[in-house]
Amino acid sequence: MANTLASIRKKAKAGTSGGVPSEVSATKAVECFEVLQVLSPAFGRVFDDAESVKALASTLLTSRFGAEQEVVREGEAGTWLGILLSGELLVRRPGKDELEVLSPGALVGEQALWRPGAPRSETVHGKAPGGLMATILIDELPSLCAHHPSAAAKLLTLVGSVGAGRQLDAMREAARQPAPPSHGSSGPGAQTAPGSAPGPLGRLRSAEDSGAEAAALARLLSAAGLSGEEAQE
Repeated sequence: MANTLASIRKKAKAGTSGGVPSEVSATKAVECFEVLQVLSPAFGRVFDDAESVKALASTLLTSRFGAEQEVVREGEAGTWLGILLSGELLVRRPGKDELEVLSPGALVGEQALWRPGAPRSETVHGKAPGGLMATILIDELPSLCAHHPSAAAKLLTLVGSVGAGRQLDAMREAARQPAPPSHGSSGPGAQTAPGSAPGPLGRLRSAEDSGAEAAALARLLSAAGLSGEEAQE
């Protein structure tokens, strides 16, 4: 059975990666991040200086993944978030036949930031050999904040901007789809039964989810001695 990135990461950290993809050199990691500044406008806008890029590259573990190799398995605990540096990943979401393709600069597993340990909701695997992914355990984020506060704030900004973009995409998709008819009534004044799904807009993150995100960001910024306003600068 293929090793997911969670097990690969543990072995690489312990220096026992053996026959599975392992940590690349620090120089190679920095080079990958520098290329990503050019390839990914979203990443380049946030990480716009050499120092923060070097700090991120020195802290995150950069590992290789192969074709068809699982880096995320649906149902496993979410303990890390990652940045795709090179290659492509395929995402299989429950209930969808079409695979989503992730390109360099994409975030993977960022939901673990606000819900550490929660089961992953999709399976992600490599599309072709030679891909590179930089990852950080959620438990290691306070240390990143303490030692490299500027890089940590930029990483959180990147996660927030990607999350906002996905929310906007979900809203656009919801606006294009009609709400399903409610049970027992089909008139224009029909009401959705209590506890039932609120139509396409129900796919958007709930207020509870948004609150969890804000709380997670606040804890990490507090660990770095930063306020929300300082992180946005």
